[in-house]
Amino acid sequence: MNSIQTKEVSFETPIGEVAMQISRDSDGLLASKTETFGGYEPGLVHTLAAVLEPDDVLYDIGAGFGYNGTVARSVSVPQENLHLFEIDEQRAEICSENHPEATLNRSPVGDGDGETIAIDSYTRSNPAPDVVTIDIEGLEVRALQGLRRTVATENPIVFVEVHPAFLSHFDAEVEEIHEILEENDYDVLVGNHRTYPMEWCRRKGDPPISRQAEIPTYTIFARPE
Repeated sequence: MNSIQTKEVSFETPIGEVAMQISRDSDGLLASKTETFGGYEPGLVHTLAAVLEPDDVLYDIGAGFGYNGTVARSVSVPQENLHLFEIDEQRAEICSENHPEATLNRSPVGDGDGETIAIDSYTRSNPAPDVVTIDIEGLEVRALQGLRRTVATENPIVFVEVHPAFLSHFDAEVEEIHEILEENDYDVLVGNHRTYPMEWCRRKGDPPISRQAEIPTYTIFARPE
């Protein structure tokens, strides 16, 4: 039985209102920006809903409470096509409550160094993704290093939430994200995913940054040309 206290929040997507459970103690942007279009990441919600097809497979790396999975289901992606990766025990439990028929993985995603799982290895026994979302606070580069073969051969659409202040903690630079994607002929755009309406642009050196939360962030949106 779930011992974690939860509360329901709802927000509008391009397809209509959706609802999900989050921790009752949560007082972050997800809780404070509910009941508005797109919730706390309206730019991402709008774009994610636009690119997903009903038969797509979504890999959500850093799934949290299952926000992106909720958006995917709003456009008729079945739960069985959701592969959710979340290492925080409380968030994973609530994520599983929101998407009980999805595949939930509690192992850290990285370059497959022995302590992490590489998506390239994961796809050998699971359906390859059509869309990948990554939000793991500084470990974005390592996740993409473990995703190189999948990017090269399967060409999924990729969203990466970038946390510039955290990248240096892991001896990584944002340029590495662009290199991995661009070497596979991806069109790479950047934008402030917490605004709506929003515009994706090519200002790699000066991206539109969200400062609504304590840690500045922005999102990379990449798709094969």
